Amino acid sequence: MLPQGSPGLRRTGTGNHAIVLVPGALDSTSVWDELLPDISACGAEVIQVSLQDLSGGELGRAPFTLHNIASGLAQILDQLGKPTIVVGHGLGALIVELAASRSLVPPHGLVLVAPSPLAGAQLAPAFLENCRALSGKPERVRQVRRSHMNAPPPRAVSTRLDEATARLSTGALHILLSCWDIGDRTSGNSPSQYRGSVLALAGERDRLCTPHMLYARVLPRFERPKARVIRRSGHWPQLEQPTAVAQHVAAFVATTLAPLQ
Repeated sequence: MLPQGSPGLRRTGTGNHAIVLVPGALDSTSVWDELLPDISACGAEVIQVSLQDLSGGELGRAPFTLHNIASGLAQILDQLGKPTIVVGHGLGALIVELAASRSLVPPHGLVLVAPSPLAGAQLAPAFLENCRALSGKPERVRQVRRSHMNAPPPRAVSTRLDEATARLSTGALHILLSCWDIGDRTSGNSPSQYRGSVLALAGERDRLCTPHMLYARVLPRFERPKARVIRRSGHWPQLEQPTAVAQHVAAFVATTLAPLQ
């Protein structure tokens, strides 16, 4: 497991079960901070991980793949020793599915927030070009993020997130964006190997992972998934409508883990 003191691993609370939070390509662990007060009330240990640490610190050094990052998360899941729900956003949703399917101790449920298809997001060339040039440019990060949000978060929250993204190296951004854009076409065009409970949350006004994409290309791969559309939200529901997202996560945790109580 990642060391307790790792800057990319944050643990909050204690409990007999765990909620693991995995950010997307452009985010740090703090992208989930607005949810913490509500989901911590579930009585779970909340673990926030960074993609940098899931890569073993090698992110930005080619060759590196989506499966390398997923393997890092699978190792954490194998060592938690308690019932677990894993939540992933954007690229993080792809990573949690792959990790869950290869973990020796599969999580009891997945929450996929603004998930792209595992077969690849097929991002617009202009969006990719803009994102590849974000290293060292927090103001440009802010512009890109806000262009895909319906309700931007408070300035202090936005500044913290934008500065964290700008600290990513150009090499790391290229790899993360490639993983997000291309995905895993072999696995993504087949039924998911994960057989547990799945809840997907889509932003009503998300232009990167639209509700139509969710229902057409994401949900059909899972057995009996549940889905909710978050109103007045773009691509970052956990920042734009944190209370609604936290309520959905808390309800899913309670329902999924109830048989274990």
